[in-house]
Amino acid sequence: MKNTSVHRKQKTLFTESRPDLSSEENFQRFMDAMSRSGHMRALGSGYRFDPKVCAVPKSEPFAFSVRATQCTVGTLIHGKVSASSFGGAVAMEPERYVQLLFLIRGKAFFKKRNRTMPLLRDAVLIRDPAVPFVFVARTECEWFSLTVPADYFRAHTSSPPLAYFSEPIVLRESFGRLLKHVMILLCTALDTLDPRDAGDACDGLLCFLRPALMQRYRERRLDEGSGRHEQLRNDAENVMIKWMPRPGVTMKEIAGHCGISPRLLTVIFSEIGTTPAAHLMRLRLEHAAVYLKEAHAKALSVSEVAEVCGFRSAAHFSRAFKAHYGVTPRQMKMRAVLDKSI
Repeated sequence: MKNTSVHRKQKTLFTESRPDLSSEENFQRFMDAMSRSGHMRALGSGYRFDPKVCAVPKSEPFAFSVRATQCTVGTLIHGKVSASSFGGAVAMEPERYVQLLFLIRGKAFFKKRNRTMPLLRDAVLIRDPAVPFVFVARTECEWFSLTVPADYFRAHTSSPPLAYFSEPIVLRESFGRLLKHVMILLCTALDTLDPRDAGDACDGLLCFLRPALMQRYRERRLDEGSGRHEQLRNDAENVMIKWMPRPGVTMKEIAGHCGISPRLLTVIFSEIGTTPAAHLMRLRLEHAAVYLKEAHAKALSVSEVAEVCGFRSAAHFSRAFKAHYGVTPRQMKMRAVLDKSI
């Protein structure tokens, strides 16, 4: 596999099929390439394939190419593959990472557990990469994917990723078309991006995705198939994210904005093993960690990050942050600066 590394924290790996190999050998070569396409923050990550669902048609030659760019914030993959089926999972902790999957051309289906859905060329699929899947390419397919930490996704889209897992987000309106074209153009530049450009590209993609998620949320809110408590939790989390900069926001205010009582607000969060106040604190800390680590937010001081995330004081922020992450905000910010300067 060719390695065109330009930065210690970013590398682009490229591999493709060879005409002197059989279809079975090239298919194994493809799976080997994907198994190396993990995430730099999750050591040992990469695709773990299930041999029971991996197969290529015996009557047709198999060809592929995979270009994976790993930068400080995510993993971007541009892939092309002949008709085939493959599946498994990425070796990551459940719900810690988010993957965006976009089919550029071809006809393919995506299976998760007992659900099968067609991959549409005007939609992006949001999924948990740790959940087992099966990808079935009926024809030659080309795709793009982006894998980022869940807290990074949440901070840039202002949306809870769990609410959209395995949901096809149709790219409508001007913002949807723009996101679609950006993903296609980005595929041609994966091996030329420098670390800062790659990180900015991930930021931009998620910002373009935000209005599409908001539109899908409004549509999904009317879907009677999802449980009422799940809908209310999503409503409450959206309010928490919107009001995050307000240090004095109360659970009574959040409940009132959602049209429910504080008692019901407590009940719906107890169903997922937490409290509304603890969930809001977790959101604040996750957003703060993203701001402390990102290059474009490096001008913000620790006190400014505390203010943006709704903490009453820098001292309160520092105590809560160290209790959650094991390091102070200043130590995490310094560590991020050192990582990007290597």
